[in-house]
Amino acid sequence: MNVLNLVREAIRDIEERQVRTSLVIQKCLRIASYNHDFYHLTLFRLIMRDNDNKQETLKIRDFYRTNLLKKGIAETEIRDNYSRIIEEYIQLKAINFAFKDIKGGVLSFSLPEIETKLEGFQTSLERNIVPEGLHPLDSYYENKSKQKIDQLLIDTIDAYRALLQKIRTKASIYLLDTEMDLIENTETIIEEPIMNKNVFIIHGHNEAKWRELEKILKTDFGLNPIILGEQPDKGITTLIDKFEFYADQCSYAFALFTPDDIVENKGNKYFQARPNVIFELGWFVARLGRRNTCLILQDNHETIQMFSDFQGVIQKRFKQDVKELYRDIMLELKDVGVIQ
Repeated sequence: MNVLNLVREAIRDIEERQVRTSLVIQKCLRIASYNHDFYHLTLFRLIMRDNDNKQETLKIRDFYRTNLLKKGIAETEIRDNYSRIIEEYIQLKAINFAFKDIKGGVLSFSLPEIETKLEGFQTSLERNIVPEGLHPLDSYYENKSKQKIDQLLIDTIDAYRALLQKIRTKASIYLLDTEMDLIENTETIIEEPIMNKNVFIIHGHNEAKWRELEKILKTDFGLNPIILGEQPDKGITTLIDKFEFYADQCSYAFALFTPDDIVENKGNKYFQARPNVIFELGWFVARLGRRNTCLILQDNHETIQMFSDFQGVIQKRFKQDVKELYRDIMLELKDVGVIQ
């Protein structure tokens, strides 16, 4: 992934105003993660999450602390920095209402929930009409009630829009600063993956097989296998963004091709892996290169088909159990430096 392109894409999203604020912040999360910018990664995660989710809040705080300790930052400095993050977060999520009957404060809703509520208020305003054919006295009171409700909804809509605009402005400043830093320091544009213990497992329907691979990687090789369906959403609302968020953190990927689908083409029937497995493998080949991507095939069906585009990808075949490939997997991981 070219992070500069992602930054510019997010800047266009803000400028064109066609993309929801939560989706812009999701891209900011990916950028901050890629650049190891733990300050903004933590801030944007706090903005995305529901305030009432205390467990998630603690996880975010511990994530920030752990990563700064790894960089040799002192505990006192970490606490001070985290306090600044919280102060900025409170300022961004604070809301003020013009309507005197509503108190302001820090909204507890997640960013996607705020957007959904704003849409609900706008719909309520459009539907707040006075029925026709009422008695003049009834019509008078209905209109008075409508005016009060309209004013309440308008003030609430304005307050929610102002809050979202604050967050978009923060995102815009962050993205423009990041773009300038990347242009001035081209060495920070990382094209090659950083070697770490995160290994992505692409899989289809056969849970027994990917569980077996997961156990080998975790127990025997001390790695951190990433199974997309078992990762928290972190406020991410689309599957592709969630995939890219976690995939960007991995230094190696295994694609487990099991015969999940039967395909018929010109009278010939054959087995094929699930479409998501094929797509994700292609993504990792482009992102990590063929050397850091390994294709594992269950080869007990003579009619399983492979795509010609993947012929250059490292392939390992097993008959019954993934553990048949134990030594081969170990050698590949050692060769690229994921394990010693």
